[in-house]
Amino acid sequence: MAYLNTRGTLTRSRLDFYETSNCWAFVNGNVAGGQIAAYLLNNAATAMQVDVYGMRWASSTAQPWAVTVRQPVQTITPITPTYSEVHCIQPDLPMPLGIVGLASAFNPDVHYFVLIQSGGATSGELELGYGTPHIVLPPGWLIVVDATAAGACELSVTFFFQQVLDNVPPAQ
Repeated sequence: MAYLNTRGTLTRSRLDFYETSNCWAFVNGNVAGGQIAAYLLNNAATAMQVDVYGMRWASSTAQPWAVTVRQPVQTITPITPTYSEVHCIQPDLPMPLGIVGLASAFNPDVHYFVLIQSGGATSGELELGYGTPHIVLPPGWLIVVDATAAGACELSVTFFFQQVLDNVPPAQ
C-alpha cells in the first residue's frame, strides 16, 4: 500500500511502497457448526512474499475469534465457500498471488497467534501497516481468522495485501 510517496532504498520494516500491485481478497461461507476458518494463502511457486496489512471479518453469530499465522500445511480440510475472489486494486493489472478459502481443519495445526478476540463478537478488524508491523507471508504460509461455532455460522472476510514483486526502488 502506498502510504509513502518517496524515493530511496526499500526497507522491509514498513510497507513496500514501491509496488504497484496492491490487492484485496474476499471469502464468504458458512458451517452448520464446528470450526470455521477463513484464510489467505501465499501460493507463490518462487520466493515471492505477500505483505498483509489488514483484514476485516463479519459473522452471523458472536464468536471468540482468533487471528493466527500458520506454517505451510500438508492438508487443509476445505469448506466450499459461497463466494471468493482475489483482485488487484488497479483493475488493468493481472490477478495477483494469493488464494482465499474456508477450512474446518489444518494438519498439522502449527500456528502463531496474532490476536484473540475473546468474549465473542460478530465482527472484527485487524489493521496492520503504517506505524505498526505488517505481516509478511513467505510461500506456503497463511494468515487465518477462525472460531469454533456452537451452531450455524456464516463468515465473510476481506484481506488487504500486496505481493512483493521485487526489492528494487524505482529508477531515478
